[in-house]
Amino acid sequence: MAKQRVKERTPRYSTAEHGEVVLYQSHDGTARLEVRLERESLWLSLDQIALLFQRHKSVISRHLRSIFSSGELGRDSVVAFFATTAADGKVYSVEYFNLDAILSVGYRVNSRTGTQFRIWATSVLREHLVRGFTANERRLRELKQSLRLVEQVFDHRDVTVMIAASNPADRQSVCQMIVNMINERN
Repeated sequence: MAKQRVKERTPRYSTAEHGEVVLYQSHDGTARLEVRLERESLWLSLDQIALLFQRHKSVISRHLRSIFSSGELGRDSVVAFFATTAADGKVYSVEYFNLDAILSVGYRVNSRTGTQFRIWATSVLREHLVRGFTANERRLRELKQSLRLVEQVFDHRDVTVMIAASNPADRQSVCQMIVNMINERN
């Protein structure tokens, strides 16, 4: 998938019965796939997965059986049947596999395309982890700053509450001072 691009002529179309379909074609032209986007996932048939990884359907089926029997993925959560029109014009119920299953097969299949897929998937995963770590670091810094602000407000609040408790007539001005202090820091 690292060397695939969206085909420019008809990149996307949508139909009521098929959801959104995206057309992908590899740079060398050997793989052209109509990828189904539905239920917040990407779906490929067994034939499409075999084409994607340039392996026979029996090899892909064997990997999928192994994935399901090992408990790596639950069949019910990654398989769906969609009505698909075949070359003969008839509509068939075809088994499709979601992105989780496709990724699992990609990490098992032994082909040049499989190797390219693993390199691509690993780099994407690494990038997401690094970005996530960086974003979490930033959020942690912001959280620490907010915590310091809250601590300062509580320190001031304790003092002002003691003042307000000692002199009930000043209660309104003390409350307004707290509100102003919070607003200044935001």
